[in-house]
Amino acid sequence: MLARTKTAKKATDTAVKPAAGPGASKLIIEEPEPRPVTVPQSPVAPAPAKKISSLEKLRKQFKETHVEQVDHPLTREALTAAWEEFIVHLKQNKNSAAQSFSLAQLKVLDDNSFYVYTANAIEYRFVESCKTEASEFLQKKLSNSQLQFYIIKRENKEAAETDEPKPLTAVQQYQKMIEKYPLVKELKEKLKMELDR
Repeated sequence: MLARTKTAKKATDTAVKPAAGPGASKLIIEEPEPRPVTVPQSPVAPAPAKKISSLEKLRKQFKETHVEQVDHPLTREALTAAWEEFIVHLKQNKNSAAQSFSLAQLKVLDDNSFYVYTANAIEYRFVESCKTEASEFLQKKLSNSQLQFYIIKRENKEAAETDEPKPLTAVQQYQKMIEKYPLVKELKEKLKMELDR
């Protein structure tokens, strides 16, 4: 199909002349002369001069309007206040991560970073999902462009911190009973009973 298109185009571009003379049966095909292709030239020299001057103008405007921001060192009190503001922001936007942020514990690492401790994998994922938004918010509130935080998952943290007694095993229960009632031990030995373990 492509070959036919080229042939058809050639046929329309060429002129057909009958052969001159008596008894001539030849057909002569003349092709038109190729046309010269002109490429439009663009002025090269004036454009960079305008770009340089506009670039310099932008630099001057930036220097005039841009105030150099000094990063403030991170403090526990400022971090806690900004963290609470972010939780309020999440609650106003009805973000379900607000509860995980309120349950998380913070620990300042240095002037530009801190740890966020979560109790389980679910809280970890909620905090992780809003990490970018939280980072931007805290950088603005605390005036610290280098601020970053690390999320750490602590499993079973609550169980380790509680002072509640754990359930006693069968052996421990038996030991307590014989402390209070020594006759229980004698009864066990007479009946030849053993403890379930």
